[in-house]
Amino acid sequence: MITAEQFYNNDCRIEKIIHLKSMLATQEISDEFQEFVSDCDDGKLSEIFGMDMPEAPDEDDEEDYRDIREYCGEVADVLQMERKEGLLVCAATPVRKYSDNGNVFYSSWGHYVLKWFYTETLEDAELKAVEWAQELHNKAREKATAGGVK
Repeated sequence: MITAEQFYNNDCRIEKIIHLKSMLATQEISDEFQEFVSDCDDGKLSEIFGMDMPEAPDEDDEEDYRDIREYCGEVADVLQMERKEGLLVCAATPVRKYSDNGNVFYSSWGHYVLKWFYTETLEDAELKAVEWAQELHNKAREKATAGGVK
């Protein structure tokens, strides 16, 4: 289990959790889920859930009459058929700027990045969030020490 200290040390927090089982059971798409789906393209949805997802409506195609609510319904149907009833989680971490030697960094919650992922349990969500933040910070440190943009 991840501790509060680990979240603190890794500048990481969980911003949103969408409990898919309860949302799918009510057969009503939540505003948060609709916002999530509308912010993702087909490839991103497939990456997050690890499976093929329906194609998003094509605004340039006059024959594609679906709106975002209909598309969200299609995505929800696929999730329900595939028994993806866990948690859709949004984690956040500030962007770190490291010194040339990588020993000192600056970060602020005024400039942060988000990452959505799917998981079955809250414990796994916490672990994935912290691991993602660590990986992001390690890449920023490596870039700074290699002479990249700080």
